[in-house]
Amino acid sequence: MKKWIAAWLAVLVPLSATPAVWADTLPGGENESALVMVEKNGDVAITQDNFPDDTFRQMVKDEFDTNGDNVLSQGERDAVTALDVQEGPVASLKGVEVFPHLQVLNAQLCRLTELDLSQNTELEAAFVSNNRLVSLTLPKDNHTLKVLDVMGNRLTTLDVSGLKALTFLHVNDNFLTELDLSGCALTDGQGFIANFNTLTQITLPDNGTKYPLGDYLWEQNTPKGYTVQWYEDAGHSRPLSESDTVVCEGQTLYAAYEPVSYKVAFSSGSQKATGLAENLTLSYDQAGNLPEGPNPVDSDWQFVGWQIGSTVYAAGSSVKNLTDVDGKTVTATAVWQVKDFSGQSYQVVLHNGTESQVLTAYFGKAFTPNGSAFTKDHATLSGWSLTENGAIAVKNGGSVSYSRPGLLPKSDDGALHLYATWQVNRYTVTFQSVKTTQVVYGNRVTLPAAPEKQGYVFEGWADENGRLWQSTDTVTGPVALSPVYRTAVYDIVFDGNGASGGRVEGLRDVAYDENVVLPDNGFRKPYAEFVGWSLTENGAVVGSDTVQGAGLQAQEGKTVTLYAVWEDAGFGSEKPQVQATASTGGVKVQWTALPGAEGYRVYRDSGKGFVLLTTVKTLSYTDTGAGNGQAVRYAIEAVRGTAVSQKGVSGTVTRLSTPSVSVKAGTGSVTVSWGSVKGAKSYNVYRKAAGGSWQRIATTTSVKYTDKKAKKGTTYSYTVRAVSGSSQSAYKASGSVKAR
Repeated sequence: MKKWIAAWLAVLVPLSATPAVWADTLPGGENESALVMVEKNGDVAITQDNFPDDTFRQMVKDEFDTNGDNVLSQGERDAVTALDVQEGPVASLKGVEVFPHLQVLNAQLCRLTELDLSQNTELEAAFVSNNRLVSLTLPKDNHTLKVLDVMGNRLTTLDVSGLKALTFLHVNDNFLTELDLSGCALTDGQGFIANFNTLTQITLPDNGTKYPLGDYLWEQNTPKGYTVQWYEDAGHSRPLSESDTVVCEGQTLYAAYEPVSYKVAFSSGSQKATGLAENLTLSYDQAGNLPEGPNPVDSDWQFVGWQIGSTVYAAGSSVKNLTDVDGKTVTATAVWQVKDFSGQSYQVVLHNGTESQVLTAYFGKAFTPNGSAFTKDHATLSGWSLTENGAIAVKNGGSVSYSRPGLLPKSDDGALHLYATWQVNRYTVTFQSVKTTQVVYGNRVTLPAAPEKQGYVFEGWADENGRLWQSTDTVTGPVALSPVYRTAVYDIVFDGNGASGGRVEGLRDVAYDENVVLPDNGFRKPYAEFVGWSLTENGAVVGSDTVQGAGLQAQEGKTVTLYAVWEDAGFGSEKPQVQATASTGGVKVQWTALPGAEGYRVYRDSGKGFVLLTTVKTLSYTDTGAGNGQAVRYAIEAVRGTAVSQKGVSGTVTRLSTPSVSVKAGTGSVTVSWGSVKGAKSYNVYRKAAGGSWQRIATTTSVKYTDKKAKKGTTYSYTVRAVSGSSQSAYKASGSVKAR
């Protein structure tokens, strides 16, 4: 249909959309049917009387009142050939009749309830689908209207008999019961679409067109539970098929609304049954009676009724309209309930091997089997099974209850047979201080390891009578077992632990709880005294004469080693003899060795007490840390292990720097000068002739000396050593100078 609309609008005049505010009520009231007032000169005033709908009136003013005088002149009216109010809030098109040359009307998706187009005799296409039309008046004996779309309205009648030129008609979704198309051409495409009405007859056009019924006519708005069937005759004797295609020759087709036919099938549901009823065939609105129920195979059950959907009906109930689907099968399922067997008795047979006992029980009541009449050696009744050697179904002391015979386990005599089930007794086996376990009668028990006991050897587990339990013994009752131990035996050997000689004979087969008398020490170690024996090389003394065996923490068959513990004898009053000599490079400290010393500690005293400098293994040490000009003395301690000798102390020395010497020759003499040296008390001056040796020529406290004994013409070198007590500095020769 959209193609039809687009084509017609394109051929004629372009239409503009007219936005407007939706009107809640239809304006104009009863004046709707009043005639439009046309002046003698052909003018029509744009008023509420002539155009009651506000939206339509405004559109007419905006689109067609070209001079804006609120009046449509004859010329303005004659110029209107197309009108488009689609999707506008238009409830009335009263006034449309003043447009005598209107050719295309597009009023789809509005709110029209009635429409009179009888005066628009030049109309060629009218699109008024999806409104609320209950009345539509068309031009009589019209030869211009070719397309009419009234789909989706509320029309119960439609007279198109005068539309000779009509080539396409769309009347889907209305309430038409009859339609006469015999006077219409309807040659465009299939010509017309008339589905979803309530048609009972339709007269086809006489145009020779092949018309597929299933696509454009067959479906109608049928009542619930009914289907539509089309016929070629009013007597409904020549049915048509939905797939048929008919040739349009002006004939009339007739529709009949017939009830659907369906079947009711019967199911036995959850129970097997005999005598199930045959299917019941019904039509919609036809009542039928449900049959009697079937006979259950299981006599514990009885029939209650038929369930269809969620409703249960008694046998013989009248039912109808179970479905509105043609050809569907509705299932009626038998509903069952268990019969009441409360208070009725049944037999219970208790079995224990070849023994048996018959008792009476009642349906709906709990029954507790009593096995007190049965016994079994070294076993306890644990419950009852439904078969010999089967799994326990009822625990001892428990109960069983059945509500009906069909739930009883199958048996030849219909009785409930229960078989005693026994559990072999378990006995407590206690291992003192270790664990307690349960062991099945006649089984062996795994013997655990006993707790370790220092100094003792585990012998085994003994019962109350003192008999050692064997791994092959079996449990026949409660057993209490205690661990059995004997005293451990071990050997002792002695280690000199650094001794230089000697030996001590070891001890054999010493008992753990024995008080051991230790032998005298036979080892020797220089500079050390024996004080006792230890379990480790550097451990504490555990004894010197005797020791308790338990204190040695010995194990069976092992050997304990006792180590001699020595105490250093020390150095007595001996101490190193120390000499310190200062030089420019430092202070060299030397000392005499003490027998057995493993090293020597070197101390320096700079006036504030001795401070440890280092520990060495040599007999000398050069201290480069003493300051120039500083008076120092040194002390030495000999060390051996923890033994320390008395300090040997040197005399005080001063470390002196090397003087810087310069010389100058004068007449009959050479003047030697040098820088002052910190800590120096005096200076020794030395001279050496070329090729000769150094000779001290003077000692002075000054920093300058004049050599008046230098021989004229002889080349000399000079040097100076700073002196402080026994300390002398190093020296450095001056440059050569020739006396004159």
